[in-house]
Amino acid sequence: IHTIGVDPEFQGQGIGRRLLDDLLHFASGGTVFLEVRTDNEPAIALYESVGFVNIGLRKRYYRASGADAYTMQRLPQGDPK
Repeated sequence: IHTIGVDPEFQGQGIGRRLLDDLLHFASGGTVFLEVRTDNEPAIALYESVGFVNIGLRKRYYRASGADAYTMQRLPQGDPK
């Protein structure tokens, strides 16, 4: 999956959480990594709420804007951190 996005008109209705929950269910049993813009606070909060932790910074990750991204990781449920 390259991008999860929700039209701004429909944000805040749980659509992004549902998409993420479905993806995590599909990936159950495995570690999941993602990148998120450092200034995307709503997405960071969503990812943290389902167990992702920030493990690094990727400078100028987004080519078009030059924005930085955090790399986040979620271990399989039940694994020690």
